[in-house]
Amino acid sequence: MKIAYKSQVRDSKKVRDSNMELLRIVAMFFVVMFHTCDFAVGTPIANDISSEFAVSFSRLTLQSITVVCVNLFVLISGWYGIKPKKGKFLDLLFQLAFFILVCLVYGYLQQGNLSLTEILRTIRLHKMWWFIRSYILLFFLAPVLNAFCERATKKEFMMVLAAFYVFSSYNWLFHFVDWMVNGYCTMSFVGLYLLARFARMYLPDMISFNQYQWLLLYAFFTILTICLAFVGILTPYLPIDVHELWGYDSPFVVLASLSLLLFFSKLKIQSSVVNWVAKSCFAVYLLHTANYIFPDFKAHLSQYYQTHSYWTYLLYSIVFSAAVFAIGILLDKVRILSWNLIAKNR
Repeated sequence: MKIAYKSQVRDSKKVRDSNMELLRIVAMFFVVMFHTCDFAVGTPIANDISSEFAVSFSRLTLQSITVVCVNLFVLISGWYGIKPKKGKFLDLLFQLAFFILVCLVYGYLQQGNLSLTEILRTIRLHKMWWFIRSYILLFFLAPVLNAFCERATKKEFMMVLAAFYVFSSYNWLFHFVDWMVNGYCTMSFVGLYLLARFARMYLPDMISFNQYQWLLLYAFFTILTICLAFVGILTPYLPIDVHELWGYDSPFVVLASLSLLLFFSKLKIQSSVVNWVAKSCFAVYLLHTANYIFPDFKAHLSQYYQTHSYWTYLLYSIVFSAAVFAIGILLDKVRILSWNLIAKNR
């Protein structure tokens, strides 16, 4: 089975699998949509549910559907395996530098001038760019993780994964390691990376689900999160803070993310357009969560939500997210052209 896996990885280098590239696009669109409901609107409270049940149900559903976004990106990395190379790392750094510059230009146009402190804060990477810090460390750890995946037996691999997610789920409930709570760390990424590698190497021999069964599993874990959210908001019986149901370390979010990954892995799609768009997906995250830009992103959506009906806001948030997505992709194509010119002249 491991030999077949290596062969698949070699083939994926020649032509990108458009089904998984489409998942990358979906995941990034989910990131933007999650921010439109989580940061800009917030989670409904008990009074909201009693007075506007349909609206509250929609808000909780949207939040639960899209929360798999971050986990999906890490799972895709684990599915193919990160191959740390100097060129890839320099490309990532240049992409980061490019969007830091975009951020500073935006800040200057908004404020007229920028202090040295503000510039250094942006370069240092503000809290909304936590993913970058965690992912860069995962990038450096990848050779060690890859070596484990190739050399460990199936039983050893299963034991490590089981131990990791028992620990992670227990910590999700009881918070005895605070810095791991909600999955905002490289350690959570390590678990997701290994989970995706195991799924690609061994799961086809263990579970013979078709794509629709994986999609149903994704729906099941999403609905479970929604139901638990209602319990947490309306009663005192949920043993955790309701907001932690949308933590990236929630076992239900992890299982929903894995199910959606496996659904897309079963699809047969090949599209140069999908591959072209997906190549720049990460730029959408860098753009809309950038310092100076993200506060305006939240403020604009919050104001729109307060001055319009929820259903109008929902439609607007989808269109607005699509526009943000398109701008991020197009800006990154400029970045790619710049990088290619630099690389050619080195």
